[in-house]
Amino acid sequence: MLNRPLAFVIWVYIRIFHNFRCFGAEKVPSRGPVIVVANHGSFIDPGLIAWNVKRPLFYMGKAELFKNPVLAFLLRLVNTFPVKRNGADRAAMNHSIKLLSEGKGLCVFPEGTRTLDGRMGTFKSGAAYLALVTGATIVPVALFGTYQAYMKGTKKIHLVPFKSVFGDPIEVEKVDQHDIDVIRTRSQELTEQVKAEIQSMLDGDKEA
Repeated sequence: MLNRPLAFVIWVYIRIFHNFRCFGAEKVPSRGPVIVVANHGSFIDPGLIAWNVKRPLFYMGKAELFKNPVLAFLLRLVNTFPVKRNGADRAAMNHSIKLLSEGKGLCVFPEGTRTLDGRMGTFKSGAAYLALVTGATIVPVALFGTYQAYMKGTKKIHLVPFKSVFGDPIEVEKVDQHDIDVIRTRSQELTEQVKAEIQSMLDGDKEA
């Protein structure tokens, strides 16, 4: 598994050039199904999480990236699997459920794509759904600086500080995946709760 070596290379880079700091990574449970949920500012976001979480995590990558055989090979080496961003990708969801049912961890960016203006976009309910049908714990994470450093659509790099702040775990009670009404209601509530937690951490940093 190459998560740790790759994460180390990224950590050296972001520590030297972006004065990276991390707070609260120990809040991620060391065992059992867990979903780390974060805002999405840049392609480098997974690296800000991977090094500090002391357990392997699996990631979703947009399906288009896997069209390149070499890139697809490298992505799979670092526990990334494809997901189609347009519509529900049943195969990706089933794979995610399988991983969580085996007690593994996922890292999910519910916006589905990087922000274009630095503000959080609408959260999709996939992470909440996965937590509800598997009983996985959700850990919200606020990432700072990555949008300013690597804005989508530009090649210019700004060496601003990076920071990741892990919030308190959210314990989720498993529900019957066939109870559509309960899942629909709870998914919406849980999605809004997680987004609010992340927004609160982002806003709190501005006020500090």
